[in-house]
Amino acid sequence: MGGSGDIGSLTGEMEEIVLPNTELEIWVPTDVNGEAATFLLDTGTSHTIVTLEMFLLIPEERRPRLDVPNVILKQAAGSRVKVWGRAALEVTVGKKRVKLLVVVGQVTSDMLGMDFLRATEPKLDFGLLQLQWEDCIVQCATTPGAVRPPRLLAVNDTEVPAGHSMIVSALVSGLNSEKETLGVVEPLGRSRLIERGILVARCVVKAQDRVVPVTVANVGNRPYVIKHGTTLAKIAEVEEGEVCETRTLTMNEFDGEEVGPKDGGAIQGMPPYLEELARRSTDGLDLGDRAKVKGLLIAYQDVFSSGEFDIGRTTWVKHNIDTGDAAPIRQRVRRSSPQQRAEVERQVGSCWLEG
Repeated sequence: MGGSGDIGSLTGEMEEIVLPNTELEIWVPTDVNGEAATFLLDTGTSHTIVTLEMFLLIPEERRPRLDVPNVILKQAAGSRVKVWGRAALEVTVGKKRVKLLVVVGQVTSDMLGMDFLRATEPKLDFGLLQLQWEDCIVQCATTPGAVRPPRLLAVNDTEVPAGHSMIVSALVSGLNSEKETLGVVEPLGRSRLIERGILVARCVVKAQDRVVPVTVANVGNRPYVIKHGTTLAKIAEVEEGEVCETRTLTMNEFDGEEVGPKDGGAIQGMPPYLEELARRSTDGLDLGDRAKVKGLLIAYQDVFSSGEFDIGRTTWVKHNIDTGDAAPIRQRVRRSSPQQRAEVERQVGSCWLEG
């Protein structure tokens, strides 16, 4: 999937890049290191160029180092343009993904240059305003506002209570395919939903259905109403062979004794660490509701901690200790008895074994 572009080198002589002055504008839906954007297609520019704003939109954990520039960027009239640096970025258009050494400059728009076109070799149809490859077609536009990468839009107004997750209906928008198509749902890199604590789960959906189920979770401390038409996530088309075969659990598998404990034994299909939770959660429910609860626990078993050390990590919450104006102090390590040292070594050893 994609091509292999020459990401070049930051050593050697200074390179000069001239920005051409063209009247016809073709805007292309693009993805840079997982961030959706709209790029101006510029066959007169040898290198792909992004604005500093676009570069900083990439989350820090996915943003590469910005190296010292070895290029001179000039307008067609000859005036020089400030260059912040160069960075190796993954540029994706449709199904074509190429790693390029991109210039980060003080330009007015992000530009898709000849380095990407040479690596992927598309056919440009000026009449239909399309970039065409054998395995995909990308619709372009003459104005940046007319181009929107494929998105999932909320079908209805939906209130998500604080601390809850739920499934909402989403409309597939901008995916130009009439055949049976699988789509990978990807959360937006930066959006109002994320700022309000609304997370969208990654998943694979049948994009040709046009209306698909999407799981959202409210990790905030107050309810939030997702309005009709709100952009929930990005969606990218994938080939069926690129998706590992999975097994979808159905309600028919959870009826009656099949999922219940047999002779006091384990619940079939239930991880051992969830068995007690399943028993407590289904106490007092009728047979049908018990099956639903157990089915949900089995389907979403990966979101539960499987043990004392299975705690994971998160970047959503930061812990701070306010020490006021107190200055740091230095103390000697406290002495431990032989029994205490043995317990310390046991616990540290357990932490190492659990990773």
